[in-house]
Parts: sequence; C-alpha cells; structure tokens
Amino acid sequence: MSDPRLLELSDVGVTFRAKGGSGKKKLEALRHLNLDIASRELLVVVGESGSGKTTLGRVIAGLQRPTKGTMRFRGKDLAKADHGEFLSYRRAVQMVHQDPYTSLNPALTIEQTLIAGLKRWNKGMTREGASLRAADLLSLVGLSGKNHLQKYPHQLSGGQRQRVAIARAISINPELIVLDEPVSMIDASLRIDILDMLLEIKQKLGTTYLFITHDVALAKYFSEKASGGRMVVLYQGSVMELGDTETLVAAPANPYMMALIASTPGSRTESVTWSTKLASSQEDEVQGCRFFPRCIYAQEVCHATEPPLVSVGPDHLSACHFSGKLPLRPAQPAPAPAG
Repeated sequence: MSDPRLLELSDVGVTFRAKGGSGKKKLEALRHLNLDIASRELLVVVGESGSGKTTLGRVIAGLQRPTKGTMRFRGKDLAKADHGEFLSYRRAVQMVHQDPYTSLNPALTIEQTLIAGLKRWNKGMTREGASLRAADLLSLVGLSGKNHLQKYPHQLSGGQRQRVAIARAISINPELIVLDEPVSMIDASLRIDILDMLLEIKQKLGTTYLFITHDVALAKYFSEKASGGRMVVLYQGSVMELGDTETLVAAPANPYMMALIASTPGSRTESVTWSTKLASSQEDEVQGCRFFPRCIYAQEVCHATEPPLVSVGPDHLSACHFSGKLPLRPAQPAPAPAG
C-alpha cells in the first residue's frame, strides 16, 4: 500500500478467565493475531457472535490490554508508551459502540456530551467556541444543531442517538475510528442513510475505519461504496481469511467464509447444507483447526494440526489445509442489505 502503516498488531492474544467453577478455565478471545492497518484505509472485520470482533475493536481502541503480543502505532510500541503517549493514542483512536441507547450519558444534554470531549482535548477552547463546534458537528452527521443541542438522549430516536455518538467520535479529529456494529440496532430503513453518512465523513476527513459487522452483505455494500477495502474474517479469535473484500465475497478460499456467505439471507449457494453446519454446536477444546467441528470438508489433518495463514493469491491469505484445493462452489454476490 502507498500509505504508511498506521497500526500494527503482532501475535496479539487476549485471554479471559471463565466465570464460575475453579476459575482455571480460560477463554481465548483472540489468538496469535497479526494485522496491520494503513492510514485512510477501510478494514472490515466479519464473523459470528463470539468470534472476537468486539474484543479486537476494544484492543485497538485502547479499552482492552492484550494478554500477549505487540501493538505499534506509527511504529511506537504501545506497551512501552508513557502516560502522555498513551493518552495521545487514545485521542487518535475513537470507538462508536453498537448500542446507541447505552453509549450516551442520559443525564447530559447533547450539547454537554459533545462539549465535554471538545474542552478536554482542546485546551483553551471557550464554552462559546465549543458550543458552536458542537452545532457544526451535529450538522455534519445530519442533525440540525440548534434543534438538538438542548435535547437529552431519551428524546432522540435510535438513529439520531447513533448520529450523536458518531459526532462525538469525530469531534476530536481522530486518525482511526472503530465502528462496532454501528447500525445493527438501528431500524432497517435508516441503516443505509447512516452508512452513507459515515462514508461521506471518511472521504471528507480522511479518517481510517475499522468496520465491525456480522453481516457479509453489509460489509460488501460498505466496501463497494468506499471504492474498495480489505476484509478480515474471524472465527473463535483466529483469522480465517484476509484480503480484498471483493475477492473474499466473490471467490472465498476458506470454508468458513463460504459458510458465512451461504448463511446470508437471499444467498444462492448451498444454503441448507452450510446453514445446518453453521448453526451446529461447537466443541470447547479443539486441537487443530478451530472450524474443524463444523466444516463439511474436515479431514484428520484438520483435527490434529492448526492450519497456518498462507498466501492463496495476491494480498489474499487463508487458514485452511486445503485452500485452493477444495471443490468450493463459486459464491453468488451477497444480496443488498436491508433498507
């Protein structure tokens, strides 16, 4: 890529202790994750619930410390950053959460919510200046500034709340924004409008996006409207496939990505076979490939040995012992998202 790498993750892992019992059982939310994000890039993260998507977003946003591995921001190892350097990183990376009903303080007006961040990160900014900037931010996300500044979150719809959350995220000019399922709790009729608004902001401000979703159709739409982007596919904390979004959707090399596409409503692939497998129960302990218990192509080697992430084409990686060798049927284009 022509742009420099903004963020690099090397062998990053996050382990949680399971609740209850002796406390000895551990859950690996992320496993040996290697990933880089270029400046101004759109990187889409796709996977089912429990795949590690939100944990990855929280790690990148600085809200969750990795258990192992290294994170570098513009070449600086964040584990070695002092307090001031880490605060600068926290300002540079903002996060828009999935639930607009809990991400805003119900006791503050919209103006107070936006002004708090503006004054914290802009020393010397007056109250009047911050109020004017707050109105401009609301206009940027499609809300009339004067009409909404004095309202409380409960007086807004879900879509309006999420627009306020987006305005708060961009208020301090971050370099990277983590969008964690930003429209999954929004009415279907409003989703496309918010996605298009996000893309307009990206183009205008030159911001880097990490877009998290479980919806392959939504990921395809967002990437196409952004004129390209990469996709990383997660399963049980491991990267299953990584590459250009258009390539992964049109010609996936990994059985798990094929399963995700086939389980998308309206897909014309072998939906019955794949959906049954995708909805089946998982084993707690897997020695080899994490997807082995659910894969229709699994062989003995899949159970015994975890496949490495290897190149299967230009800038296209897949973690499967049989990538490129299986009779995977060509994927039909994912349908347009609802709304």
